[in-house]
Amino acid sequence: HILYGKIIHLEKPFAVLVKHTPGDQDCDELGRETGTRYLVTALIKDKILFKTRPKPIITSVPKKV
Repeated sequence: HILYGKIIHLEKPFAVLVKHTPGDQDCDELGRETGTRYLVTALIKDKILFKTRPKPIITSVPKKV
């Protein structure tokens, strides 16, 4: 594919979070369940802004039978 675009730096980065709910193993030392936790798996600081839609590169087109 042929792509035209540029990389743009975001003013505020985005965080990719994964929600972790308590289960049987998530208890503190007194046996109480701990609350819901969110784990940060990635930080997105840049984005790619495309000018147009991708154009496929076709070198040879198969003939219809």
